[in-house]
Amino acid sequence: MTLNLTNLIGFGVQGNRTQSIFQLISGLGLGTNLTFCLDAGASNSYPGSGTKWLDQTSGGYDFFLGTDGSTNAPTFNGTPGAGDSTNYWTNWNSAAARFRYDSTTPAAFDAWHQNNAALTFMAIYTHRSPGGNNVTLLGSDGGSVSNRGIRWWFGGSNAPTFTASNGSGGAALNVTAGTGLSDGTTYILFLSYDEAAGAGFQRANKTGIHTISGGYSSPSASAATYTAEIMRAGNGGLDAWPDNANLYGFATWSTALSTTNCDDIHDAINGARNYV
Repeated sequence: MTLNLTNLIGFGVQGNRTQSIFQLISGLGLGTNLTFCLDAGASNSYPGSGTKWLDQTSGGYDFFLGTDGSTNAPTFNGTPGAGDSTNYWTNWNSAAARFRYDSTTPAAFDAWHQNNAALTFMAIYTHRSPGGNNVTLLGSDGGSVSNRGIRWWFGGSNAPTFTASNGSGGAALNVTAGTGLSDGTTYILFLSYDEAAGAGFQRANKTGIHTISGGYSSPSASAATYTAEIMRAGNGGLDAWPDNANLYGFATWSTALSTTNCDDIHDAINGARNYV
């Protein structure tokens, strides 16, 4: 975990270089409660070398490239800091790749599966059909409800699922979108959920694909079983994404954003980066 005050200002604007994802979110007044923000297009998030994908917020929630900075690391594409759609991570299946959080799991991550969870997840990536495999965008339960944690994942289909596992052999919540995503399409995908209100949604490119109703059933108050991973379920659980599921950015909030908030973020990011 690295606390770098330069992260607060993004990577700067030089000429026509676009702003960082963090700057774009902050410019909307939605940087409050932003837990971490990772941006493949910002040189202060990935400068082209090093062992981590660096958090742009002041929280310093950095993620290892792979499991330790080298093993199972994805491949970076493009010129570092280009700030456009040429910067992304790839090579998931060939390298069994993922990003693993670089330190002891913080309370902010454990809160995702606990009582009164309030969260928003955002993934900017090119969706690839799992082809019957089980693939994950963000996970800390290792792919099993017998463990504790969360999983934002696809269970063999193109419809995203949110699972909160309580470690008792069951899910505190397990809900799947009624609408699937399209193979080869790049999405700015959101999951927003307020456990106390028993309400949430998933939204893909400004289109609602899922309404979530209901709170957690017997959630665990203990820590997640595994350290959080991006593009795997924790502890390397479940299957690898196809190599060309390009990952451009990832962010989480400790609050449930509204549909308007999510659409505003989509417009700001896409207007600058032309992902979609």
